[in-house]
Amino acid sequence: MGKFAVISGLLVIILCSVAQAHRPIFSDKAATGPNTAVMISQPAISQVIYRQITDDAEQVWLAFDVDEGFGLFIQIGVPVLDRLKEFRPAMLVVGPGLPEDNLPFPLPEGAGAKAFPTDSIEEPRFFHEHFTGTDSWILRSDTVKIPKSGRYYLIAYVPSGVKGKLWLSLGKKESFGLAEWAQFGEWKKKIRKFHEITEDKGGFRIPILSDIGDMLKSAVKADADTEKADPNGSAAMPALGDGFVKGDVVSYSYVPNRHWTINEAKGILPYLCEYELMAWSGDRPLEAFHKENVRRIDLASQWSTATMFYARRMDFRDEIIRLMLRAYRHRQLFILRDYWQPGDDHQPFDKTFDILETLWAGKDKYLSNPEGDQATGRQLINNILMVKTGDENFGKLGTKGLETIYSTFCEQVKNRSIDGEKPFTHIKAWYNMVGWAAWNYGSSWASSAGDVEDGRQKLPANTECIGVDTYDYWWLNIGFDPADPANRDKVLARVNEWHSIRTQYYPNGVNTCVCKNADDPSTWTPECWSDTHALMNAIKFAKADKAMMIYIGLSSSLPGQYTTPIETMDRYYDNCKSGPWVGLVWWTSVGKLHPKENPLGTLGYVDKTLIHYTPDSSKGRPYSKEQLDRLHDDFIASRQRMFRGVVYGQFGHLNGRPEE
Repeated sequence: MGKFAVISGLLVIILCSVAQAHRPIFSDKAATGPNTAVMISQPAISQVIYRQITDDAEQVWLAFDVDEGFGLFIQIGVPVLDRLKEFRPAMLVVGPGLPEDNLPFPLPEGAGAKAFPTDSIEEPRFFHEHFTGTDSWILRSDTVKIPKSGRYYLIAYVPSGVKGKLWLSLGKKESFGLAEWAQFGEWKKKIRKFHEITEDKGGFRIPILSDIGDMLKSAVKADADTEKADPNGSAAMPALGDGFVKGDVVSYSYVPNRHWTINEAKGILPYLCEYELMAWSGDRPLEAFHKENVRRIDLASQWSTATMFYARRMDFRDEIIRLMLRAYRHRQLFILRDYWQPGDDHQPFDKTFDILETLWAGKDKYLSNPEGDQATGRQLINNILMVKTGDENFGKLGTKGLETIYSTFCEQVKNRSIDGEKPFTHIKAWYNMVGWAAWNYGSSWASSAGDVEDGRQKLPANTECIGVDTYDYWWLNIGFDPADPANRDKVLARVNEWHSIRTQYYPNGVNTCVCKNADDPSTWTPECWSDTHALMNAIKFAKADKAMMIYIGLSSSLPGQYTTPIETMDRYYDNCKSGPWVGLVWWTSVGKLHPKENPLGTLGYVDKTLIHYTPDSSKGRPYSKEQLDRLHDDFIASRQRMFRGVVYGQFGHLNGRPEE
């Protein structure tokens, strides 16, 4: 602890003195066009790339996604070398909403550009970078206000065609964590080599800073070897830069892809996902819905940390991979749906392995989709969080049947060897059950030995991800319309009552049991109804030490019933975060799983297609524009509150701050 206290104190002093210390970008990507651009996940953070302009690399491309109104700071310069005194590279900002005339070279379809030449600069600004001991000429600095949300590029090129070396930077905010300072020594060597500085014996060394870097290398390594403890401690895993995060594997995500114990999960809720997001139809190829699915991924990624894909048919494979690339762009982890249980007439998890085998074949290649999103096969594999293996059939499966599902998944997917490696060990199996009090206390899983005596069945010891779905529908007979703002107190009272016995976490525990007669109000207690504590107890009873809890909460309404209020969605999140749940998946978006699109799900709030059912209008009527706008805005605000709580609160050390 003393060593880290000294390091922290010195870093505070050093960081306070940093004026223009860019975080360097070292990438193997060619960066010569939109398909090989280096992706920047946080363009507000000060970052710089060093490149040589040659016949084979005439441009340098950086790509990033930003919102309308974002102020993009850009800068270009060259090392102080005699041969570069007259070298004048230019910058180009490319993206939607920018002028599309006088373009210097072909750009992505629909993109315009704004140029920032430097050929008129006679006396560039001299800059000495103290930490690396390097000198540069800064040719130009500008700030661009982004006109439309979307994918943008910052490009360096040389209008004259002269060859030379340059550096290109974006962002102003300085952000250096322990992981970055631990890499300082290697960064320094590469940067000084680029500036063609000949090292004296022993090299250039800032004693205090270099010592800290050496100490941090050891500290980071030791931390990686240390057993994970409390939830926030284990959540505090190092960011590796540019959106990459270390969990059980290195993923490009907001949160780590890893196993959490029940105790570690309390106080965090890393995995937020929309169920049935993917549009599809049984009689059409999945590619027919590509544009709509890209739209849905772009929408849901604004408040999700994981995206679900339905691997229903083998011919879905290639399009699912294209959609994975889109979700990867948004730092989403992936959940696949691929059901199998004993007795099925197809190979277990054949569609999952077909996807994995295809990705593995391109493990070291950059795959791309029509939108230009890119990742290697291995990167996509590492972003796969889990596979949903089945739903609501534990009563028939029993302990042995569910044990077989998990063990078969381990054999066919998780522990499968390919080319002498086991690259899928991080992928978890997820099975979903009905709620603890389902159908007049008629559920099938046991939270104790007493429940087994009452006819319920124990979870298997090899349980991995396990969850329930319990939905807070708002029936027309409740006596008031939750859509009326005047009834908000009544809405909150009902939300409190419903969630206090189902989702709320009680630190002192609850002894759950099988009750009788769900119509008897005296049984409306956490002991009879709590999904949270019943599943905790069931996992402990089964000695399932690898189990993680996933809740499917309600984000839709039933035709003929009231619109589900956003207040109950907020409570699902708050209670699941407080307790041992690691995932909250919203039922339902809806995709084309059903004969008709459901206008009453998540997309109903977003696309403003909700229908207002009341006792006086059992067939429903349209909401007014003002009502739809309010429901839309409240829904988006709720979802983004959850997202920000996870990404910038619980895992803020990995993702910077919201304004970034």
